[in-house]
Amino acid sequence: RNISTLSEKLKNIPRLPALMRSFKVQEKAAEIGFDWDDISGPSDKVAEELVEVMESFNTFGPGHTHTEEEIGDLFFAVVNLSRFLKVDPEVALGKTIGKFTKRLEKMELMAENMGIQMENMSLDELDVLWDKAKSEE
Repeated sequence: RNISTLSEKLKNIPRLPALMRSFKVQEKAAEIGFDWDDISGPSDKVAEELVEVMESFNTFGPGHTHTEEEIGDLFFAVVNLSRFLKVDPEVALGKTIGKFTKRLEKMELMAENMGIQMENMSLDELDVLWDKAKSEE
């Protein structure tokens, strides 16, 4: 294949889960020098994008297209940070999902042992169970 330009390279990245695709896109951009010099660039960008998400939420509310775009920008910035940290974002998120699921499972068991359904607990009570589940790791 005669792929020579950056835009051709980006268009030829296979359809992957969004986190992995953004990682690949950023790698290609970095190959031509469009990249941060050090870790402060992507970490500052994450903070900036989070502010923009909250501004959009406060202006437009939940579910608005602009807020969706800002969340996308935040995810993209976090993926870029993960690339700088040499962490695969798909693997990292997968591990976090597994950890979250295990903690909820522990919480459910604790609530059951107390004779309470989690649905009937307050957020503060659930936070106590969360902290206990977390401390048992």
